[in-house]
Formats: sequence, structure tokens, C-alpha cells
Amino acid sequence: MSMSWDKLLDPTRVRELDGGTQSNADHRTPFQQDFDRVVFSSPVRRLQDKAQVFPLEPNDAVRTRLTHSMEVSTVARGIVQKISSLLDKEHPFVTRNQDICDVAATAGLVHDLGNPPFGHFGEDAIREWFVDGKGKAAIALLGKNAQMQADIAVHEGNARTIRLLCSLQVLADRYGLNITVATLGASMKYVAPSHDFVKSEVDHTRSKPGYCWWEQPIVEGIREKTGIGNFRHPIAFIVEAADDCVYALCDLEDAVRKGILSWPELKKVLLEQVEDPAGRTEFEGWLEKIVTFIDKRYNNSDIKPGLRAKDEAYAIWFRTIGQGLIINGAAKSFVGRYTEIMAGDFKGELVTDKMHAPEAERLISCSKKASQNHVYPVRPNIELELKGRRVIHDLMDLLWIGIEQFDGKPPKSKNTPGKAWNILSENYRALFESEWRRSVETASKRNVDVCLLRHYLRLLLLTDYVGGMTDTFACTLHRSLNNG
Repeated sequence: MSMSWDKLLDPTRVRELDGGTQSNADHRTPFQQDFDRVVFSSPVRRLQDKAQVFPLEPNDAVRTRLTHSMEVSTVARGIVQKISSLLDKEHPFVTRNQDICDVAATAGLVHDLGNPPFGHFGEDAIREWFVDGKGKAAIALLGKNAQMQADIAVHEGNARTIRLLCSLQVLADRYGLNITVATLGASMKYVAPSHDFVKSEVDHTRSKPGYCWWEQPIVEGIREKTGIGNFRHPIAFIVEAADDCVYALCDLEDAVRKGILSWPELKKVLLEQVEDPAGRTEFEGWLEKIVTFIDKRYNNSDIKPGLRAKDEAYAIWFRTIGQGLIINGAAKSFVGRYTEIMAGDFKGELVTDKMHAPEAERLISCSKKASQNHVYPVRPNIELELKGRRVIHDLMDLLWIGIEQFDGKPPKSKNTPGKAWNILSENYRALFESEWRRSVETASKRNVDVCLLRHYLRLLLLTDYVGGMTDTFACTLHRSLNNG
């Protein structure tokens, strides 16, 4: 098998997969339309109030999920352009460079849409509710369908991103944002269904859930139209590299900005991660060049910054130079692995490719370890994450009282279940009720028990609504329901 860019960049939209028609009367390419649709969508706007690393962060200069996603989008485009500069002008990648840039930029912008409030800790909190909380009995009822059960129990942002794009963003019908299969394929970071992922160093592309049971027919359509089969879309490797580049470096930059680490402390913890003495010496020299550059700039300027401002300048330049190094490394890895990638044989990550991108691999590895050991575990983060856990569990406890009682019509509003039901988003309720009305047809078509399907839909509604909340909305609603 060898993928082709003509198929990988198929402009078919989700509605067309289901037999619908699509108007093409537009001055933009289909992939430019995808980007514009995403930019103006409410799930993207909600990212401005979702944590990147620091929940409920009061410092406006520290990144949110929105600024993080914008940066990933930009870096993904930059990697595509760098790859094109390394290839012959007649290479298919180069001749479709603009389309690939547009798809990569959109996939970068949406890559975190499915993340719940309070970051990855929010994912853990939702999972815990089904393992140890009131959801334990509810999820047990899905035991006859392993994938349905895993969709709920293994709540995962990547799979929920595909769900948001294809099913949850209601415009005028049930086709989500109705974007192209090319962009959707590039947005599927992982290729395994929720019940069949395996954490393994051998096949990174299957190490997390990639999609939910409900979106399975759409995923099959994406795979057929783009020709990716059960493998990763090549652009997904580029977007993943951009994400790794941005969060590995920017989380440390934000840590310096917040005063969690000073620049000398950051240098120290980075160097501690390098085990090879020769590599440590080389890395130390690279860091010293950053100091020399910034010092020279300030020495030739009439600006005399304080110590904190100077530390921030070092951190910004560390991120800037490091970003260029990782972009170059990812591009070299993509070109070096091109035949494997296009055949579906490459299962690793571009930024951990020691053969083609050793400097990028070292910088990514050191930066991630430094954050894991010295940034993420700081006390304010832990306190806010524990607060987020309580907020999510309490809201799920309450909302489930209403959702559980739905059986073709909403529970009566004068009772507690009815009041809980009415708290839910009107759009989400309307979509749920539409899917419920079609549940007999859907169950027959997909050969599942209709009662099982309806229970699955109830649990999807709960996790969709809570998972779609912003940090502030979740806290505000929780506070309002607990005597203000």
C-alpha cells in the first residue's frame, strides 16, 4: 500500500458521506473553508477558558487552550513549509503544499477541542466517576458492547474531538461542522477505537482511543475516501510534532513567566535530564548562546529590565530558538521516513526520531521531563486540579439524575430529575432527542439492542455536556448549585 496526496486531500464533506449534496460556489478552496468554519465555531471560542497547564489562571499572558491551539496551528504550517523546502519542486507534497498547509493548520487548531475542563485532570475526573463514583452501575449496563463501554469509561479528548467536529456542533443538521474528510483524517491523532488501544512503544498510533462507536461509520468513510485504511493520515504526524513542540517549550516559558522557575533554575533542571556527559556539555553550550544573545541585545539597548523581566526574555528566546530546532528536526524526520509514512509502516513520532532528528529529540525529552518534575506538580496546580475533580463529580452526580430518567420524553420539571434535565444545554438536549427518535432505525442498521443504544446515548449526553464546559462555567454552575 502507498497513499497518494490526491486521495489524502479528498474534499468530500461529512454530509456527502451520508448521501447529501454540497455547494461548491465559493472563492476559497475546501480546506480554506474548513479553517474558516473552525475559527468561527463555538468549540474553538470555548478554548479561551480552558486550561492549558494552569487552571483558572489569572495572568492573561499565560497560555490557555486557545492560545496553545493557535500556536500548534502555526507551527504545523511551519513544519509543512520546511518539509517542502527539503523536497524536489516536482514532488507531490510540494505541488500540493498550500492545501497541506491549510489542512495541517486546521487540524492543529482543533486538536484539543475534545478536552474537558481542567485539562487532562478533567479527563481523569470523568473516568473516575465511572470507576469509583455513581456512574459505576450506569456503565456496567453497557457491558454487552465493549466499544460503547470503553467510549464512556476511557473518556479521551482525542476521540471527543472527532465527535465534536462530526456530531456535536449543531448548525442546521446533524453533520457537525461538515468539514472535509481530508481535514478529519489529519485530525485523527490515534487510529484505534476506544476498546482496542494499546499503550506500546512499538505502535504509538494506537496508544490512545481515536474515536467513539457513534462516529464509526464516519471514520470508515474517512478511511475509504482518503485511502488511509487503518493507518494514520500523514498530516497527523506533522500536527502531533507541532503539538509536542509547542507544549514542551511553552509550558516552561509560562512557568518562568509565573515565577515557578527562574531562568537559572530552568537551565539547571533541563541539564539534569541529559544523562550523556558529552550531550550535557553540548546542551549547556546551546543554552549559554541564548544567554549571550539576550545579554548582547540588552547591552546595546537603553532598556534596563529587572531580573524577572530578563528571565522572561531568556525563556522566550529559549522557546523561539528551540521551536526552530524542533521544526527542522520534525521536517527532516518526515522526509527521512516519507516512504514508511506513506505506506502506513511508520508507527513512531517525528520528534522522537533519534536517527533523523537527534537534537530535536533531546530538547523535547528534556523539556517534557523538566515540566513533569518541576512545573505540573506545584501546589497551586494540585489544589486547582483537586477542586476541578470535585466540581466535575458533583455536576455529574446531579445531571445524571435528570438524564437517567429520560425515556422518550423529559422527566417532569416539577421534580428534581426534571430540574436537573433543564440545566442541560438546549442544543445538546435537542441533538440527544433527535438521536433518540432515530434510535430504533440506528440500532437495526448497526445490529445492536435498542435499549443498550439508548442507555449509551444517555451516557454520551452526560459526558458530552460536562466535557464541553469551560473551567469558569463549570465552577460558576457548581457554585450556583451549592448556595452561591
